[in-house]
Amino acid sequence: EWHWQTVWFHRSLERDHLAVEVRPCAGESDADAAERGLPTGGNGFHHARWERHRDGGATYLLAWDGEDVVGHVLLLAGSRYAEATSALGDLPEVSALGVAERTRRRGVGTALMGAAAGVAQEQGARRLGLAVEADNEAATTLYRRLGWVRQPDIAVVDEWAWTDERGVEHEERDACDYWLLDLPRAAVGGG
Repeated sequence: EWHWQTVWFHRSLERDHLAVEVRPCAGESDADAAERGLPTGGNGFHHARWERHRDGGATYLLAWDGEDVVGHVLLLAGSRYAEATSALGDLPEVSALGVAERTRRRGVGTALMGAAAGVAQEQGARRLGLAVEADNEAATTLYRRLGWVRQPDIAVVDEWAWTDERGVEHEERDACDYWLLDLPRAAVGGG
């Protein structure tokens, strides 16, 4: 059975930017490639995101530089935060943007965020949300440049767990600002 799948190519006119291909994670081998390119210390984060993608609760996008995964982002079907849903209604949400250190500041994050917005738009979304720690200057600068707007009346707490190399589980609670991107209406039909 054949399905149409959009693939995003990001090419910048800036000399230092990396031309990457952004496409949905296609299976275990892609999740393995993500672990090689963006190691999580054996936490299984990439495989868990692939499973969520496979089960329909999210779209897990990977940025490829040739055969290497150099970035990822998870587009959730709905917000994880009751505060955001209460204030804004149900909307898709970007989560877990990550770029390999060697390729940072070379357009990979821009390509991933653009692809996530494109997927959300194709799925009929009019807005897209995300949570980010207020002191994450690199991220907030990127989001602002891409047209995201901080929602000053919405504050959320991101809670997550991870396991270190020794097998010790850690729980994190990060206070975050909530940001919103208005999406243009998707074009219908062809020209």
